[in-house]
Amino acid sequence: MLLRISAKTELRATTSSNSFVDLQVRRIYSQEQSAGREAVIQLLNHVSFGIGFIGVVVIIWGTTVTSVQFFMLEAARLRGRNVCSSRELLRHHFGSYILLGLEFLIAADIVHTLLQPDLKELAGLGAIVAIRTILSFFLNREMTTHTCEPETDQE
Repeated sequence: MLLRISAKTELRATTSSNSFVDLQVRRIYSQEQSAGREAVIQLLNHVSFGIGFIGVVVIIWGTTVTSVQFFMLEAARLRGRNVCSSRELLRHHFGSYILLGLEFLIAADIVHTLLQPDLKELAGLGAIVAIRTILSFFLNREMTTHTCEPETDQE
């Protein structure tokens, strides 16, 4: 009987030892997975920031280019030149810069939402996409329906 008790004890010790080793292996594997997840999350955060940054740069660049061209057109208008069609083309180019920048910002929001796909983030993303769609629709509609009226000569 003593032998059996010691055999059970030995068996328990082996099982306990195997469970401990198994638990340690699982813990290390879990830590490696956690570290891998953290690296992917950090990478996606950087990607999201980079895409958003590009969107902001596109909008700032479009604003700068359009502002310079606008002041040149206004100087020509003050000299008596009809600039209505050129100004409409400039508005079209500026709208294109804004829409392109907004699309980059939406892409950044989509990548960011992949990291935290909760209801609040999804609702925010949906609102941003809806606003962008409405802006795009009305901007395109205005550009296709708006025509220049001939300017009268100022004396």
